Amino acid sequence: ASEGRFREITETIESINIIFNVSSARFSYLSPKYEQIFGQNRDALYRNPRAIVDYAHQDDKAILEAAYEQLLAGSSGELEYRIVISAGVIRWLSTRTFVTPSTRQLTVEGSSSSAVTTVAAGSQQSYYLYKYDIDDNDTPEQRIIGSTVDITERKKAEQALLGNESRLRAMMTALPDGIAWLSREGRYLEALHSDSYIPLVSQTELVGKTPEDVLPEDNAQRY
Repeated sequence: ASEGRFREITETIESINIIFNVSSARFSYLSPKYEQIFGQNRDALYRNPRAIVDYAHQDDKAILEAAYEQLLAGSSGELEYRIVISAGVIRWLSTRTFVTPSTRQLTVEGSSSSAVTTVAAGSQQSYYLYKYDIDDNDTPEQRIIGSTVDITERKKAEQALLGNESRLRAMMTALPDGIAWLSREGRYLEALHSDSYIPLVSQTELVGKTPEDVLPEDNAQRY
């Protein structure tokens, strides 16, 4: 009953949830979300766990290989990486793994009234903890549980923001004079300017100063 409840919870969560048995070096559970994100049947990964590395983007293969070695060593961790699936589609994934004690009881993420809240990258996330007996084996076995989410859209948004910022800086730098951001106290927070605007003063040197500190008196009065 407890295993059925565990599967019912993990199979409705929008993430790939896994259980990895360290001693056998095999996945004992992969949620159906794996097939949706990777576009492949889970059976291949059950047979050959290291096949997960084959999906890694060329630039991230070393990252995923190191993460797999961590699984074999019984260590947990966090990582972001890219995979390449059918038709050359690239997805960004974020994986977190946790080591469970060498016991027949297993802690998994699910939905419960008892939540552990973490704050990362400006967003708050809650991780809910359940305990279930997966089997009645008398021999305790160390397991690693993990959760993988698709962060492709978030990465696209971040890259678009960086691109917009780069274009803005390029335009501002090309201005004949310059542009500056000042605090309410009238001190420079950031500045983009040409040498003709404020000669012999670098942009970094402006931060914290006032226009009176760096401009001729008649120009400074305009601010």
